Amino acid sequence: MIGISLGDAHIRTKTMGKSWTLRFNQGLRNSAYCHHLYDLFSHLCNQPPKNSVDNDMRTGSLVQYHKVT
Repeated sequence: MIGISLGDAHIRTKTMGKSWTLRFNQGLRNSAYCHHLYDLFSHLCNQPPKNSVDNDMRTGSLVQYHKVT
């Protein structure tokens, strides 16, 4: 989990440190990797991976990705 948070994920809190969220986003082409990580950490996840669409601030284009929270 530490290695993932140093690369592809980020950890955040909205409750002043009482609870934390690890969020992992991957493009749809990496869906197998995303589901593999979910299988490893499913006991810590509130929900399975879901598809999302967002605006990439770097390119200005819409990007589809899997999100695990």
